[in-house]
Amino acid sequence: MTHNSEAMKMTNLSSSQIQRELGSIQIMIRLYCRVLHRGAKLCPVCTELTEYVENRLQQCRQEEAKPLCVSCSASCYQAAKRLELKHIIRWAEPKMFRYHPVWAFRYQVCKQIRHVMSSVLRKGA
Repeated sequence: MTHNSEAMKMTNLSSSQIQRELGSIQIMIRLYCRVLHRGAKLCPVCTELTEYVENRLQQCRQEEAKPLCVSCSASCYQAAKRLELKHIIRWAEPKMFRYHPVWAFRYQVCKQIRHVMSSVLRKGA
């Protein structure tokens, strides 16, 4: 298998899952920035974090068993970025139901499904 076909396989394998997670994280960062940084557009710090998350999700190697980035055991995020993202998600997650109820519902369902899947995989191993 060539390097290109491996990359295509990885991208296609969980692309919809990665896109859903990326969409949720982008919404959370935008909400956080709009309320706490008081801007109509993303500030440079939040723009940089969004780009960093996009880059990391594109390079994710977890494939089918990919947990949410916040609960992932792989350390593909720098420690400071991981803490910053956790802080934003903890702040924005409860507020998403008010501003983006469909995305919030999808995020919660995916979170529960992944939690159950990881529990089953741990017991089976």
